[in-house]
Amino acid sequence: MKKICSRCKAEKDACEFGRDKNHKSGLRSACRECFNKNRRKIKPVLLNPNFKICGKCKLEKDKKEFSKNKTKKDGLHNRCKDCDREYRSIPENKEHRKEYDREYNSIPGIKQHKKEYNKQYRSMPENKKHEKEYKKEYCLIPKNKEHIREHNKQYRKNNPNKILTYHAQRRSLKARASTISFTKEEYFDRMSVFNFSCAYCGGPWEHDDHVIPLSKGGLNVLANLRPACAHCNLSKGSKLLKEWLTYV
Repeated sequence: MKKICSRCKAEKDACEFGRDKNHKSGLRSACRECFNKNRRKIKPVLLNPNFKICGKCKLEKDKKEFSKNKTKKDGLHNRCKDCDREYRSIPENKEHRKEYDREYNSIPGIKQHKKEYNKQYRSMPENKKHEKEYKKEYCLIPKNKEHIREHNKQYRKNNPNKILTYHAQRRSLKARASTISFTKEEYFDRMSVFNFSCAYCGGPWEHDDHVIPLSKGGLNVLANLRPACAHCNLSKGSKLLKEWLTYV
């Protein structure tokens, strides 16, 4: 019995073909030689389970260098983050990704599902810690600092009404709060107690924080004031110190 190979198109004996129950003839469509040539290479066994080989650059890297992907067996993307960034930086791929996202987000119920998922993800204590560490690392990079400043400037220009209402609310809170007047010297003496740095993380002094927020009956007095960096003060917001520490 003879058969024609689907790849090399040569007529060969049936013994030159491997078995396959899915085909009517009970043999593979390609001969053994062609099948072995195009066969996938066996993946190398990694001695360290915390490492993975990138599908593009073929380098062995730490699993932290791969993005998460629930559809994969190991829960990680095939490409490493560096290769993924390189792929996304190509203009053609960027446009293709935008079109795909638009089509996906236009499906009814997807946006609501994303919101619920994000709320659930952020409510978990492990993710809160990870998010805080990531934000700190991100803000320390000089390139990102410039980007944040530009973004904030643009936001102020685009939303002047929101900024005005925020400052008006802040002034009204200060006016309603009972204030004990103090001099500049007393004010700087108070800040010197904390070495003119953030009282919470030791970072640069950028804001004045009210330990008990004005919105919760706090007083605008020296005893209630502490120096704080922008990140700590903004993340604390109108929370009490105990609430904020549990959140952090």
